[in-house]
Amino acid sequence: MHDGGAPGNHFLSLKLVGTQSNRDAMGARAKVQAGGMTQIGEVMGRGSYLSQSDLRLHFGLGASLRAEQVEIIRPRGLH
Repeated sequence: MHDGGAPGNHFLSLKLVGTQSNRDAMGARAKVQAGGMTQIGEVMGRGSYLSQSDLRLHFGLGASLRAEQVEIIRPRGLH
C-alpha cells in the first residue's frame, strides 16, 4: 500500500502469481473491499510486439489506510 497522488488518498497494488502452469495468473480476479466500496480487477495480458503491459492490479482506497477484505478468484473459479 502506498500513498496515492492526492493528499490523504491511498492505493493497493497486487501482483498475483500462479503456482503451476499459469505463472502470470492470467484470468485471475481480485475483489477488494475498502471504505464501503467493492472493486474487482482481472489480470489480462495486453501488449504489442516486444512489449507487455503491467500485470499488477491496482485499487484505489481513497482515505482508507487498508482494505477490509481481499478475495482472490483463480481462473478455474477456485478461491
